[in-house]
Amino acid sequence: MIIDSNQKVLIVAAHQDDEVLGCGGLIVKLLKKGAKIKVLTLGDGVSSRFKSKSLKNIKVQKAIKKRTIEAKKALKFLGINDYYFGKYPDNRLDEIPILDVIRMVEKHIGEFKPNVILTHNQFDTNVDHQISYKAVEVATRPTRTNSVKKVYTFEIIGSGDWTYNKRFVPTTYINIEKEFKKKIDAWKFYASELQPFPFPRSIEGIKNLAMYRGMQSGQIMAEAYKLEREII
Repeated sequence: MIIDSNQKVLIVAAHQDDEVLGCGGLIVKLLKKGAKIKVLTLGDGVSSRFKSKSLKNIKVQKAIKKRTIEAKKALKFLGINDYYFGKYPDNRLDEIPILDVIRMVEKHIGEFKPNVILTHNQFDTNVDHQISYKAVEVATRPTRTNSVKKVYTFEIIGSGDWTYNKRFVPTTYINIEKEFKKKIDAWKFYASELQPFPFPRSIEGIKNLAMYRGMQSGQIMAEAYKLEREII
């Protein structure tokens, strides 16, 4: 079972906010059960919105600082105290040697020793999400020393649904009817990301996806995941 008091779950997300969008409801559910959770984000999440490519630019630094404050508040609200925010440039993970990204993920696997990892799926228009998936795929290769027994991928509304062809096909649905309000309340801390409907990452958009996944699985609201690997 993905929801178990004995679980140690590492969430590998490309950006701060992906953890709430992708698995905010499951986070609440896991913490209720007493599971231990660590969040690892790889990139700063905002620097690509500026003309300057320099991360030392004052406006870029202010935006990164604001996003970091939002993330800390959201995680504290959810009940997560164990996290690490990487500083790779936003939407430019493809410019970083993939080995460096893999080693970052491996480092946190080695330190935290999770038995479950949650990360992005491969069918996504966002390049950082794609590379996060690839890095986890390599970092979780099944060796005798690797603690990871289950890898699940999640979806991010507003980037995963914009692909032309291949789509994310879930295998696992988590009922989040009771957890949805807390997920949305956590999302509200990311004020810089909030936009009105019909923008996908509006409150209405997130609710619509939860209801759609609920409808697919005979529930009121759900989050969807794909089990990529399970070792028993």
